Amino acid sequence: MDKDRLANPQKPLAQGVLTKHEVLDGINILQIGLTIYGVLIAFGIHILTGILLIVLVGYTCLLARNFYMTDSITRYPLFQICFHHLYAWPLAFLAISAHTPDNTFNFSAWSYGTLIFCAFCLYELCHQLNPQAHPVQASALNFYGYKIVFAFASFLLCFALLCALFLGLDVILFPFDLALFLTFLLLFFNHRLFYATEFTAAISLIAHSWAGAFL
Repeated sequence: MDKDRLANPQKPLAQGVLTKHEVLDGINILQIGLTIYGVLIAFGIHILTGILLIVLVGYTCLLARNFYMTDSITRYPLFQICFHHLYAWPLAFLAISAHTPDNTFNFSAWSYGTLIFCAFCLYELCHQLNPQAHPVQASALNFYGYKIVFAFASFLLCFALLCALFLGLDVILFPFDLALFLTFLLLFFNHRLFYATEFTAAISLIAHSWAGAFL
């Protein structure tokens, strides 16, 4: 919150519209409700689906508290980005278990989870490309420089495309991956175009998330 007061004073927490305790209380209520819902699903519908929902709730609980390792995690922005989106796999398993429980942990499920993981990481990474961002934010761009950020983004895009190929979703998702890659290339020539990269990443995230409907 202290960082937001400097870098994002327009946010509700920074403005004092909401207090940190109010936000945490809201998160706790939501987590308790989802945990109860997960227990009901486990006993009333399918035990694996309920357990996966509870696992997701537990992960978000730790995520809201930065896994009680704020100093260690924020020291390495790229690691932080990856760590924040590990929920992609249980989220994918949850979606699959709700439809076809027997396929919950097969290779396709792991591939779909990896696909979502890459898309979410790219989305967050693209929100750290503003060259004029306040240094207190310790963004990946400020910490590593654009070449390393570009290399990391390219790796994620390639990995996502490999998963899409395995899942037979490459025809659907390749245009989005290519468009995002091209917007990353544009930043070598004009860093002010980071808004285009952010927008493309958002569209790409939606496409990758909903691509599971075609499996």
